[in-house]
Amino acid sequence: MNTIAKSYSGTISVDSEKIQQGFASPFWKKAEFNRFGITPLLLVLISCVGGAAAAVGVEQQSTFKIAAAAFPTAVGLSMVLGLTPMRVIAATCALAIIVDLLVVFF
Repeated sequence: MNTIAKSYSGTISVDSEKIQQGFASPFWKKAEFNRFGITPLLLVLISCVGGAAAAVGVEQQSTFKIAAAAFPTAVGLSMVLGLTPMRVIAATCALAIIVDLLVVFF
């Protein structure tokens, strides 16, 4: 079996600064810079909302509600403690707060 391979003799250039600039907007750069002011606020916020959601789950004797409140809260807290990028921290904390509020109100 014969295989024909054609090669491209031109050069392909990729500007890595433009690629990184798309991912790091000025908002996220400023959030990274202010990490040590934002993370304590998020730690307190998710802990309090998660504790309230767990209390509602205990009051209603629902294992599912306790697990639904505990898992996203623990993931959000571990992202803060693991020093992941602020974009990831913001997404997991927002998800944790939304799930906890759903547990509280429904």
